[in-house]
Amino acid sequence: MNLQNPARPFVAAACLLALTLSFDDAESAPQHPLDALEAEEIIQTTAILRANGHVDDQTPILSLTLEPPAKNEVLAWEPDKDFSRLARAIVRRERINREFIIDLNTNSIASVEEVPGPGQPPIALDEQFAAIEI
Repeated sequence: MNLQNPARPFVAAACLLALTLSFDDAESAPQHPLDALEAEEIIQTTAILRANGHVDDQTPILSLTLEPPAKNEVLAWEPDKDFSRLARAIVRRERINREFIIDLNTNSIASVEEVPGPGQPPIALDEQFAAIEI
């Protein structure tokens, strides 16, 4: 069975965008440190991973979420005050799962860890479709 689907990156990107876009999108930038990642931040995160050689068109990004800031930063937050934005991405490449923390303020990878053990990260969309076909 061929699990490589040429539409895979586009389907994954569309799903991520659909999950993160809100119906009332009057502001394009996050207004609070705990706001979900905006579409632009998702694109930025993927670009940072790609620029550093961690993803390509065949690499599934299994999870891409906000990495919550420290509690003291949230408590100190005030409207119109800058705050840090971090994203957490789980990527499977060459049968190895890695967890990345991406600093969106500096356009850099803050940390990367290999996810050890036999555990399975969230299942990719093309894997779900393949399971249905079985």
